[in-house]
Amino acid sequence: MKKDYFQKNIKYAPNYRLYAGLTFFFLVLTIFSVFGQFTSISQASWINVGMGIPVMISCFAAMILLIYDQYFFVFFILIFNLFFLFHDIIIIYDNEAVMRGLEIAAEETPGLYRYVADIFSDAFKFGTRAIWSFIGLFFSFISLIVAWINKILTDNKLATQKITNKEIPA
Repeated sequence: MKKDYFQKNIKYAPNYRLYAGLTFFFLVLTIFSVFGQFTSISQASWINVGMGIPVMISCFAAMILLIYDQYFFVFFILIFNLFFLFHDIIIIYDNEAVMRGLEIAAEETPGLYRYVADIFSDAFKFGTRAIWSFIGLFFSFISLIVAWINKILTDNKLATQKITNKEIPA
């Protein structure tokens, strides 16, 4: 019944599918970003550094959940993936700073103990995969929010039109 009604009233065509498709695309970008050099300071990929495999698996799960319009679960997956991205960058730079602890005593080189903004500006260079995972996760988050809002508005418009047409549900 729902599909027949939806096909008759195509003027409420879902724009949320376009934004869900963009979310899907940016999740694919995030999956590809876990391979390759993660930050400029580490020579390893995100898989070898830390949480790359759980992020990749959760991106696959988010893609499957997008197909079934489960935006609430995808929202939390993206929040946790963004947390893991920033957490792993801080851990990598903290470990490097501890290993180079002798640089603290030198006046001319302040070492790796610096402001967090400097750490993220170093980590998010275009030659590394951290920037591409950030771009993928950030824009998938934004497009997911837009898709979610459009889905709610479309469902509400369809329900309102269904009530005003006095259709009897099957």
